Amino acid sequence: VFSGMDVVVDGEPCAREDFVCKTASHDAVLGCRIEVRDTEDLTRWHQACNPDRYSTNDVLVNFHGQVVALDYHPVSDRNIHVLVDLTGEPTGIRLMLPARTALIQNGATTQLQDAIQMEVYRHVLRRGYHTLPYEQYLYARQRGIDLPEATPTYSVGLLPAGDVPEPVRAVMPEGFDLARCYRFDDRNKRNVDIDEANAHLLTALGTLDEPFVPVAIQRKYFGYSWAKLPTITKVEVQCGKQFHSDTVWSGELSCVDSIVIAVHTSDGKAFSSRVCMAVVPSPDKEPSWTEDHVVITAEAETRLCSSEIWFHLGGFSDEGDTYDTQEYQFERELDAFWTGLHGPDEQRRRDIMEALCGLKPAWQSVRVEPNGHMRIRFADRTVKIVTPAQSSH
Repeated sequence: VFSGMDVVVDGEPCAREDFVCKTASHDAVLGCRIEVRDTEDLTRWHQACNPDRYSTNDVLVNFHGQVVALDYHPVSDRNIHVLVDLTGEPTGIRLMLPARTALIQNGATTQLQDAIQMEVYRHVLRRGYHTLPYEQYLYARQRGIDLPEATPTYSVGLLPAGDVPEPVRAVMPEGFDLARCYRFDDRNKRNVDIDEANAHLLTALGTLDEPFVPVAIQRKYFGYSWAKLPTITKVEVQCGKQFHSDTVWSGELSCVDSIVIAVHTSDGKAFSSRVCMAVVPSPDKEPSWTEDHVVITAEAETRLCSSEIWFHLGGFSDEGDTYDTQEYQFERELDAFWTGLHGPDEQRRRDIMEALCGLKPAWQSVRVEPNGHMRIRFADRTVKIVTPAQSSH
């Protein structure tokens, strides 16, 4: 396809394509033309040269029809690909013998990589947007290419969405300005993971007069103006009286009558609200094998789904059973926790209600006597008496 020749097989012409477009940059010293494309602009023939969609090769080099991949990443944007087409001019770029499936690493290859990097930066400049790390942005400026700042790249909340199970979702109000958000300052802090979790839970579960929106920004973007946000400097949790506590999954779960999370920020503000779940340092116990200590209020039983609690108690383990099996096991442990909270008779009540849930038609009351007789009053006011079966033996 990329050999530049007309090929006919059994009277049928084969596909023939230009490897790069006419506007590709010409490098006479290296004897090649270089073009940068985004993934969506690659043809199916270019993609066929690198059929493994998980490949890390971003550069394809065409030796008059023999296309090889160069494992070189001029920038961290994996949506950018580079096409290098040998023109037939004298060149120091060489294929490695005998297989001819890779380039020889020599001075020409180093020059090629430098030329590729410059073309990538020019491509980003023409495109007008990018998500390059701040260091790469600065390097482009040092090479004489004044790129715009990266598109603001962040996630709302401080807990890793996409993990299984997922945490309670933190939401940014529609039209809310990023400049009004907060980053988490993890320098010189104890219990960093706990503070991050509680700041996230305040946003997700709290009721606040003024929106409090923490965002997670990767360190590689620190330096851009949009990443210079006020920070969360202190997180406090106050818990009320404890009603019930037990080991659930890989952590300690306790039910208390109230939880208040307060967050202090570098711009002098404080955000505080009652919530139905928080994470606190594990109490000193000997021996202790639990990972986390999660506190909840009774409201959590109806407000939170089991997976949102499971996230803070160890979550899914790749080394165990399937996700569905582990989730089922956790839900059973959580149900036992709620049953223990509500008293010794709660499990019996639940068992009876489960046994009666299939009773048809709808029932109003059921009376069971010590001799085994049942008196069922239905919603339509009819009554049915059920007596124990008589043994024939």
